Amino acid sequence: MEKHKRYVIVAELESIRFLKKNGSSPSSKTRHLLTGTAVWPRTGIPSRSYSVEINAGESKVYGKEEWVDAILFKETLQAPTALKFQLTVPLPPAFFDTLKAQLAKTLAKESADLVEDAVPGLAGQMLSVPVDWLGAYLASASPDVLGEGILLLDEKMLSDGGRFSIELKAPSTRYREGNRAKSGPGGGKVSIRRKVVSAGETIANLNLKLSAVE
Repeated sequence: MEKHKRYVIVAELESIRFLKKNGSSPSSKTRHLLTGTAVWPRTGIPSRSYSVEINAGESKVYGKEEWVDAILFKETLQAPTALKFQLTVPLPPAFFDTLKAQLAKTLAKESADLVEDAVPGLAGQMLSVPVDWLGAYLASASPDVLGEGILLLDEKMLSDGGRFSIELKAPSTRYREGNRAKSGPGGGKVSIRRKVVSAGETIANLNLKLSAVE
């Protein structure tokens, strides 16, 4: 069996453009968690996850002065592999406060051999921790996934790097519950259920730059 070369890859977010955000206006200011997971990044490692907070407007383009904010991960990858991206629904400030506090507790308990390259704090900064912790935490916190997408990577893509566009699509149909005034005598309100996004509909477009580091 051919043994593929390993590449140290830097992944940078170049831009993200929201098309729909859980039924709200794309230009409204909301906070999301974007998680990128390297699926079987190299032999013996099933997955690695990295997350970054996205403060969303209609679109976000990262300039040179925002290079640190744009970095999603620096990881050793070996073909064939894939990057899976998941974008949460808008999250309240309390979610990020709790995540930051839990990360700090984890770093205090674990040795450097178990927790690598972690940057405390989320506001526009990279958060990188092993998937066994991040995956377990997100599963327990259960933030709804608004959109997700996959980028398959072969040997040439890893060696050459380049720019890639990934569509983040809704994994399921989403509805919004609400009320409206009841017509006719007596007044009052009636509950309504409105579809805001269909399964498979594109939620956001993500532009990613991959660079191989010698």
